Amino acid sequence: MFRLLTAYVSCEKDIPLIEDQKENNLPDNKNIRVVPWSHFEVDNGEIAERIAPIRNNGLKSRDTITSNTYGFSIDDSKVQIIENDGYTTYTFFAFRDSVLPNILENYTYKAFDDGSYEQYLLGYHYTLDTDGYKIFDTMVLDIQVIQDNNLILGRTTGCTPKLVDVIEGETCVYNELCTGNSHSYGQQCDCTTAPSTCDPPRTIRCNDTFIWIYEEDLSCGDGAGPGDNSTNNNNSNNNGGGGTGGNTTNNNTDETTDATPMEDPAPEWQEIADCLNDVGILGDNNSTMLDHEVFEALGEILTPDEWRVFKSFLVRQNNCSVEAQQSVIDELLEILEVELMNQLEANPFLLLEIDCLQIENWQTLAQHTAPQSVLDKIENLPSSWANNFEIQPLDEANGTMVNLDYFSVNITTLPNNPDTNSQFTADGLLDYIRRNFNNFVEDTTFDPYCEIPSMCQTETDLWNSNNPLGSIIYIDIPIDEGVVVCTEYTNSYWYFMTMNAPYAGNHPVSGTRQFGYELNLDGSFSFFVRGVDRFDSNTVENGSYLIDWIFGDEEISNAFDGSDELWESFQSKINQFVDINDGDSTIIEATKNRPDWDKVQQVLMGELPISELGCND
Repeated sequence: MFRLLTAYVSCEKDIPLIEDQKENNLPDNKNIRVVPWSHFEVDNGEIAERIAPIRNNGLKSRDTITSNTYGFSIDDSKVQIIENDGYTTYTFFAFRDSVLPNILENYTYKAFDDGSYEQYLLGYHYTLDTDGYKIFDTMVLDIQVIQDNNLILGRTTGCTPKLVDVIEGETCVYNELCTGNSHSYGQQCDCTTAPSTCDPPRTIRCNDTFIWIYEEDLSCGDGAGPGDNSTNNNNSNNNGGGGTGGNTTNNNTDETTDATPMEDPAPEWQEIADCLNDVGILGDNNSTMLDHEVFEALGEILTPDEWRVFKSFLVRQNNCSVEAQQSVIDELLEILEVELMNQLEANPFLLLEIDCLQIENWQTLAQHTAPQSVLDKIENLPSSWANNFEIQPLDEANGTMVNLDYFSVNITTLPNNPDTNSQFTADGLLDYIRRNFNNFVEDTTFDPYCEIPSMCQTETDLWNSNNPLGSIIYIDIPIDEGVVVCTEYTNSYWYFMTMNAPYAGNHPVSGTRQFGYELNLDGSFSFFVRGVDRFDSNTVENGSYLIDWIFGDEEISNAFDGSDELWESFQSKINQFVDINDGDSTIIEATKNRPDWDKVQQVLMGELPISELGCND
């Protein structure tokens, strides 16, 4: 039985007990929960600092702390916390190189309110039922006092605590991240497909459990071991457990300690993954190896009971045989395929890679049209026998996919103008880039249109003016050329729309591109180029794939490779210019989405909300 309880709380404070938790036999002051180390560290800084030096001695495969004296290691990825009057216990899952049959071991750090502490190694005995569930023996609890410099030096005692009672209670697990896919708080976490295995971030899941109660054996007298002259009314000394001798007096009055099994924090599928990915079993050419991302995806689909069935078949019944591995692989992949088909039926946009931070800006570009003044100018331009000046609308192109890109440079300190040696304003830097555009790109030139001589001076003067709206620019592109027209201009950005033009023909792509800057919340500026375009011709699109496949460096052919290289050079040139002229800038990784046009057309054109693409409106 479980209940999912949402806790909208900050990691800066302990998670409170949920008021509607199931009533049990635990006193009201008990608070039992399991949290990630990061949360524990924030809430319990002093104890975390004390434990910190021993957190770096672990194995590479998991976060561990190793005890050479006692031969076990501690997994500190999860911490179980039980709060009581007078003390709190912090429990970690313990494991060994050689597994102890049918014994689950836990390491417990018991911190008293007065700053002292004790350490125990607990062993819970269990058997497995036919479904692989652990059935714990509530009549037995192995208890060993820990005094190990490799862990934390605790007090010396001649007494071994003993089990006195087992009661039924409830344990709550705090989920800092989405348990299905590790989304962080605030991100979308769709757990509707597998509510039994996927909890949203910052929630608490509670399960019924048993609580073992053990207490110090008072028949040992004062509990002092050999060479220890301290007086102990029960648990430990006041020096923080930091020694094996001394003449301190301990006034702790509560002899009992609560414990409940802390099971392996590894996911249910971990043992299956280890079996399937064991190179030692199948050799280096193991064709059945699955990436952990596959198992994480399956973790959102399969319940713990279903994982146990696979584990029982693969590990216990067939000892990870090659035949069993292949059988499990086939079934897991079939489950993934069925789930994917179901999700695609419910959400056709599921597999689209769309940057939600940019989608509204791309919508603006996709829906942009030239103002009437620019259309009137184009209508009256001279033509040739082959073609006329004509804007190429995005929705009239024939390319199968749409390019959505964003290339930017973050500028924290604006550079100096090399002509005046005074610092640019953001407006001034963008204007300088526009008037000297060819200095900011490689292998391509942007010049006022002069293919028709009668237009040359007019276009040159317009482009170099304070308002270049309507200016027509000829782009000398390798292999092909194109023409664009400035269809919107402000001090902080301008738009280019592609067009068909005499002596140039169709531009290779149809669409709109924006050049400009944006002021960020931290006071820095993002100078960018952002575009939405499609290949004007499907034949050209396919030819670009072929050219890139023959000459490109990437394993996967990219029809927009030439465009990417051009705008990456734009980033690089701006970055160099800023840094050379006493500014400070950083190139930001480009955003490049290339979905099928048919899948996103209605969203880009504003006919459907962006939520259709999985983005928040």
